[in-house]
This record gives sequence, structure tokens and C-alpha cells, in this order.
Amino acid sequence: IIENNMLNRSITRKNKGEGYYTIRYAPMRIKYDVHFPVEWAMDDNFIEPRKKRKSGANQYIGSLNCANCRKYGSINGVFVQYCTNCVSMSGRPGCGCRLQDLIPDTTLHDMKDFKLYGYECDHKKCIFKTYLNGVNLLTIGSNNTKVKKM
Repeated sequence: IIENNMLNRSITRKNKGEGYYTIRYAPMRIKYDVHFPVEWAMDDNFIEPRKKRKSGANQYIGSLNCANCRKYGSINGVFVQYCTNCVSMSGRPGCGCRLQDLIPDTTLHDMKDFKLYGYECDHKKCIFKTYLNGVNLLTIGSNNTKVKKM
């Protein structure tokens, strides 16, 4: 069970479901999209690094230790998905769908009535079949958000 005192959640002014959270006491401050499962973020920050150090396996996987995840798995400064390398080599949840290929330039974020949804691929753990199912992709990111401590 994850306690609320371990999370810093953000709120947005208008739309429910937008924003991000961070993990308190984590080695690095990473903003996670509100739709990204908290359990995975906690595992990346506290459990997985210890397991990898003990076993001598590759420690550079996941949102905390993989530069590709942070670069290619982040949209508007918020982490939302694992990179394709971590998905294929380590069994991380996800697929080959890359949000950065789907989300257009920032001018569309200003259009109030415009919405963009992902189309799921054939992978059984596709992000659009699971935690991003039905999420307007233009709401992902740290634009217009404030961090609220909970």
C-alpha cells in the first residue's frame, strides 16, 4: 500500500485528470503523469535499483536510471512511458507506441476544443489499452499545473 505522504500530486486549474506527481524521498525528482501507475514509479525509485545491484544485472533501466526513458518517455516535462529498449529488454510494461511521434507541436495545446487520442497497437501491454486508454494526449504535461503536497 502506498501512503499519500510519499507523493506530491499536482492539480490543474480547470481539468480533472491533468497534471503530474512526484515521489518524496526519491533519489531524483521525476514528474510522473497522473495516469502513470504509482506502483511502477515507486518500484523504479526504491525496489528495482536494489534488486539490480544485488544481482549484478543492468541497473540502467526504468524512469530513474535510464536516460532513454527520461528522454523518449517524457512529454512536456512529464514522464509517461518506458522507452522501447526497457520494454523489450527488461519486461517493463508498455509497447512500441511512442507518444512523441503522436503529439503535434505546441500550437494545438492552445486550441480549447481539440482532443487527441492514441490508437492501440497489437502488443498486449499497449499503453493505449491500459493506463492511457481514453486519455486526451494533449492534457499530458506540466503546462498550467501547480504542485500540491498531499
